[in-house]
Formats: sequence, structure tokens, C-alpha cells
Amino acid sequence: MKTYWMIWAAFVIAVFHYPVIALFVFPTPAEGGGEILFTYIFGFVGLVCGMGSLFVWSRMIVEPFREGKLKVDLESNPPKLNPLFIIAWALAEAPAVYGIVAAVLEPVQYATIGFSAFSLLILLLESPAILNEKA
Repeated sequence: MKTYWMIWAAFVIAVFHYPVIALFVFPTPAEGGGEILFTYIFGFVGLVCGMGSLFVWSRMIVEPFREGKLKVDLESNPPKLNPLFIIAWALAEAPAVYGIVAAVLEPVQYATIGFSAFSLLILLLESPAILNEKA
């Protein structure tokens, strides 16, 4: 059980780091705009990844787990991780990654806060607390 929480916490901590890196490490863009096409593209792709993560979480993890069809071994040492959890959490982190990539390509450092907030919201919805229901 601790392994699931540790991996989930690593994703959450990574999401917190992305806007900090974008705001304090990357140079501040000059006044005036520029094209922010990549920000819109990455925003759309991040939204699709976030929705895909929620789909994987709700349809492929939560429903089968509550019906008893998904077995999660919490007692083995070393633990046998179910890859669906990692896939869902990686998809949930993807919008934050797209946000920092957009900050590298275009002058949108503050947009990374929105990308990371979206990722954090999804990760909070997908916490491993679901495993406590039958444990």
C-alpha cells in the first residue's frame, strides 16, 4: 500500500515543481506578445490526456475494483504494482509537462500554473485511497 502512495506522491511533487521551474528558472519574456499557438495546442492535448486519465481511472480501475474484478496485491514483498495506476497517473501529469514545454517554447511562464493546477486536480481525484475500501 505504501508503494502506491509513494508513487502517487512523486507525481504530485513533480507537478508542483513545474511552475516553479518555469517562473524562476526560465528568463522572463520581454513585454509584448508573441505567438502562443503551441500553448493552445498543448492545452488541448493536455486536456485530452487529463480526460483519458479520468477514463482509465473510473472505467478501468475504480469500477472493476469495486466489483471485485480487479485484484490489487497489497501484501506481497516486493509489491506487485498494477500498471493501470501508473498509466492513469502519468496521463494525469501530462498537462503539467505540456505546460512547462510550452513555457520553454513561448513566453507563457504563468500559463504553467494553470496546466499544473489541472494536473493536480486530476491527481487528487485519483489518489490511492480507493485501495482502502476493501483493504
